[in-house]
Amino acid sequence: MSIFQRIANRYLANKQAGDSRRPGWLPNGTPEIIPEGTNLVLYPYENEASGSYGLVAFMGKQSKPFHNYTYRNRKHDRDKAMEQLIANNRAVHERKQKERDEKKEFSTSLFFGDILYTSWGYEQTRAYFYEITEVMGPKMLKVRAISKKLAPGRPEYSSNWEVVPVPGSFEGPEMRVAVQPGDKVKIKGHGASKWKGGPVSESGNH
Repeated sequence: MSIFQRIANRYLANKQAGDSRRPGWLPNGTPEIIPEGTNLVLYPYENEASGSYGLVAFMGKQSKPFHNYTYRNRKHDRDKAMEQLIANNRAVHERKQKERDEKKEFSTSLFFGDILYTSWGYEQTRAYFYEITEVMGPKMLKVRAISKKLAPGRPEYSSNWEVVPVPGSFEGPEMRVAVQPGDKVKIKGHGASKWKGGPVSESGNH
């Protein structure tokens, strides 16, 4: 029986046993390690014939390994690489869990009447202002666009000027918007934040 046939047979046997991710060419007896607090499946092995050490690693439900290296005559390097993979994966999971917890516990500090603004553009930059008309809950608001005017006492230039909002000068219907941790709001695809009271720069052509 050829080596390729043996690999195929071992792979089929693993697949029938419900271990379809495990490469069929791994040596018999290779341990499967699933570190706590990660979504890793690790297979550290030793090739006695060549005296080398290897590590095959899968993440989640991957069908192909994202890490597949051989460390010749260096068990220490293989084990160090495995420890680093575990540490990195745990750090990612802890960060994501922290973000989920913060999002779950978050409650906006924005109030009725607060003004949000966003400023964006390419060849020209424009500022857009929105007034909060209702705080619907800890993570949900209603806002309406309001008009703006040139900032008083500020000189107007052909390509650069400053504007301020006009509270209560509503334009268009109310919009429901979600609030993320940090009181971050996205309106019409653009990030908006609380207006601090100063003029906002615009540029381009009037």
